[in-house]
Amino acid sequence: MSHNQIKVNSVSPGPDPNIQLSLNQFSEFNSTLNPGDALVWDSATGKFIGTPLTGGGGVGGAVDDKIFILGQIESFDYTACGYTFTTGNPICFYDANPYNSFPSGKITPNSTTLGTNSDFYESITLASGKYEIYVQIDADFTADGFVGYKIVDNNNNDLTETYEVMKGAYYTSTSALKNQTILTTINLPVTTTIKVVIESTVNVAATQALSASRTSSILIRSAE
Repeated sequence: MSHNQIKVNSVSPGPDPNIQLSLNQFSEFNSTLNPGDALVWDSATGKFIGTPLTGGGGVGGAVDDKIFILGQIESFDYTACGYTFTTGNPICFYDANPYNSFPSGKITPNSTTLGTNSDFYESITLASGKYEIYVQIDADFTADGFVGYKIVDNNNNDLTETYEVMKGAYYTSTSALKNQTILTTINLPVTTTIKVVIESTVNVAATQALSASRTSSILIRSAE
């Protein structure tokens, strides 16, 4: 039939009569594509090449957004971190396999120095740079109450204001006063160790079980 006389790159049409070509059959493409790549014109070779996307957003999970996560809905008895849930102590985050897409040496989690389980982390060392930090915590309460917490540096200088997690009637009477999760951006001129510390508590169990490890987490993202 007449339509079979038309070919593209030596490929004949099918009976429908569509011509199906793979990307590699185009002479102006000389590369391979991975999930999340974009086609970019390379003037040096005169061809399109596959190039990974970078920066914010995401395509199929392929974009490297430089993210660090401690606390991924795992749980372990909080007593194994070695710290009680009382004023002045750091809050430990439990993670058997922390997620870290930063370059080596940019972010280093530091395991508890007092506890029996090294999958509890009491601080994080950050190389100089600008970071977005998100923190949420949970705790076991003995009655309606709250726990106030903040981020400090290795010299106990405040890097954020105090945030509060509340329970019950205490929550309904004071919830307008404080945010419950930390969401902040910090710019560190030098390598700095940070930690989340407890500033104050009301009716919080000093000895925690699973809640503090299961639903407490910290996420750090590059803001550069």
